[in-house]
Amino acid sequence: MKRFAGQGHRVLYVETQVHWVTYLREISSRFARAFSFMRGRRQVSENLWVVTPPLVLPFFQMNRAICRINSALLTLFTKYHMWRLGITKPIVYNYTPYSSFLVKKLDPARSVYECVDEFAVDKGLVRKAVVEDLENETIEQSDVVIVTARNLQEKKRHPNRYTYLIPNAADIEHYRDVNRDEVKPAEVYNDLPKPVVGFLGALAYWIDIDLIAYLADHLPTYSFVFVGPVSVDIARLRGRDNVHFLGRKPFDELPGYLAGMDVCINPYVLDDIAAGCSPLKLYEYIAAGKPVVSVRMPEAEQFADIVQIADSYEDFARLIENTVAKDHSWKRQLARKSWVEAQNHTWDKRFEQTVSVLEECFDEDRD
Repeated sequence: MKRFAGQGHRVLYVETQVHWVTYLREISSRFARAFSFMRGRRQVSENLWVVTPPLVLPFFQMNRAICRINSALLTLFTKYHMWRLGITKPIVYNYTPYSSFLVKKLDPARSVYECVDEFAVDKGLVRKAVVEDLENETIEQSDVVIVTARNLQEKKRHPNRYTYLIPNAADIEHYRDVNRDEVKPAEVYNDLPKPVVGFLGALAYWIDIDLIAYLADHLPTYSFVFVGPVSVDIARLRGRDNVHFLGRKPFDELPGYLAGMDVCINPYVLDDIAAGCSPLKLYEYIAAGKPVVSVRMPEAEQFADIVQIADSYEDFARLIENTVAKDHSWKRQLARKSWVEAQNHTWDKRFEQTVSVLEECFDEDRD
């Protein structure tokens, strides 16, 4: 959206909606979220404004009537801010599968749906059939559908033939060659035994906690470091001397945390979510030139020449040990190869692809 704004388009970015159950569950850390909508619009750069919607009703991914009520509320909220900015007949760029009612009420000139996950198989307050129906409606009414993974393209192409694959990417210059001397590892590594196995990203239900526990048990002299928020039960990992949860860190500090990792891991649970997911962390690891061990998921297999793929827990542990044992020459060669690959996966290139798709589809006569 920053790039669209940079082209001179006025952009109103509406943050993700949060429902009351999630808010009450996280109230100790997010108390102010219930009142954030009162802050109004915040201009974050030229032509780009951000608004936080009010809390909505829960169960909207389980019940169409509740979804309609929430959509009516969000429509009023969004239209008010569009009016204040003088925006009429917008291009709606939507990331949520249950927004067909909302998008229709906004009366867009064109609409885009970007699908970044297989939402119908999410855990929590989700009813698969309801989300599938809502998403199909969203896809059918969209002028363009963009997906971030190959498996998603196969599934979403049926309701809308204008479905295009544009995967995720990374801010590669931010992570470029974190092995340089001037990029100092975060101070936390000074007190940790080496080698360090690292993970960058959210620890959520799609991450294989059993695999992590297995690795920590079978590689007791290794330090396992997790940088990012935790939203899943990690009780079985706590108390281990070689497992460390550092929490969410500012974006500017992430290269320092990657610099201290000897091996980076991508330990997804192999299910429908992994099959349709394009992990951002993979692109960041590759940009950093770090050795990577991953489970066998489709979006990791495309990088099989630089990412090591494990087919079992035992295989995962063995690949980590083998990688640590590699000499500096091998690691330097991997870093160079990874950087060449990373240059194909920048946000600038993804934006260019997106603009090209939108121009082609919006200019096309759909009659």
